[in-house]
Amino acid sequence: MDNMVVYNVVNKLNLSDFESFAAFFFENIYQGTISKHSMIKNAMVRDLEAPIGQYKGIYLPHCIPYELYSNPYDIPVDSPYIRKKLQIIFDEYKNKYNITLFPGKLANQLMAIYFINNLVGFPFKFYDNYMIDEYIKLLKIAGINFIEEDAVYVGNFDSFIDKDPEKVITLINAYMQKSFEIAISLSNNRINVNKFISDKHITTGVGKTSKLPYHSLITDQIDDKKEIIKEFEYLLNNFSSENTLENFLFKYYKDIFGNKYDRIETQVWLKFPEIDISNKNRKLDIFLHNSIVKDWELYELKKVMPMTKYYRDIPVFTNEIYSAIQQLKNYERTLKNHSVKERLKYDGIEYFEPSLNLVIGRTSILPHDEWRWLIESNKDVKILTYDDLLAEMSFRLKSHIEFFESMDK
Repeated sequence: MDNMVVYNVVNKLNLSDFESFAAFFFENIYQGTISKHSMIKNAMVRDLEAPIGQYKGIYLPHCIPYELYSNPYDIPVDSPYIRKKLQIIFDEYKNKYNITLFPGKLANQLMAIYFINNLVGFPFKFYDNYMIDEYIKLLKIAGINFIEEDAVYVGNFDSFIDKDPEKVITLINAYMQKSFEIAISLSNNRINVNKFISDKHITTGVGKTSKLPYHSLITDQIDDKKEIIKEFEYLLNNFSSENTLENFLFKYYKDIFGNKYDRIETQVWLKFPEIDISNKNRKLDIFLHNSIVKDWELYELKKVMPMTKYYRDIPVFTNEIYSAIQQLKNYERTLKNHSVKERLKYDGIEYFEPSLNLVIGRTSILPHDEWRWLIESNKDVKILTYDDLLAEMSFRLKSHIEFFESMDK
């Protein structure tokens, strides 16, 4: 399974589900040596090996609304919610000590604290240079000075996903079997009962009219997804116009590109002829915001057309494709301008290093090795076919079907 799919599932869990799943996860990973804390919900206590005495390590899930902060070094770990938990830990272990191998020296029974937060995609140096220090400060505020600084651990699910994504998704499925909710709706004079799982507010967005946050839902209405795929296939097989394909992608962008995208903008005008290489206004087809990397991705759409040819027995793109690639690079040149960035930021589109993507044609007629070589030789622009998007949709539908089938077992 694609690691990004697993990252996205974990990243979307709301506070309650994230902390409950974290406890469930470590209970299964460290079976026999870990148990639930008697007072702190979702905290886990693990028996740690030591030459003398009984020592404990506490796993403390911590869900942070990190999406609210554009600068990662502004993300706070302190809150009344986490302080209350640390106060309980302080009261529990402040007078619990063991005799050590060194005469006259005592060691607190609490040997380590593991903070497991919900941050996704942050580099190791961010934890090493900032996050660990912030948690250590928080422990000192709570009076937990009996923990050595090198016994404070901060992490998330990144390392588990990188090492064994299938294990993580297996445990997510097992957790969801007992944690889903029921939605009852009346439609077309028929009562429908569906299982559903809600995402957290922050990554789902707000209503355009109400401006209030809402929950996006994953339900088991699989037939709707199948119809979207059929419609996409119909449009491609009937050589639909670029405008028709763009409207379809706009309408179903999460089904097509994935749930990691939380916003789409189409027909974004770049009215900066003084910057453009040909002194013209330009219009971007699709701008997608990636909630994982917190940046925008530019997609240029070209209708179904011949993509490749041979020149002296070497596979090359057609002139139309090379022109489209140059067009994207011209967009990139304009987007890097400071005045353009500030103008689009004023319109609610704040980007940093937008990636370039070209969506063209159907499956290549070239042998696979030649097609891969040709794609890799044009690394500045990621080249996708409409069949690639269709395959991604089918894969996500298959994973949803398997997910809900596992919940019925």
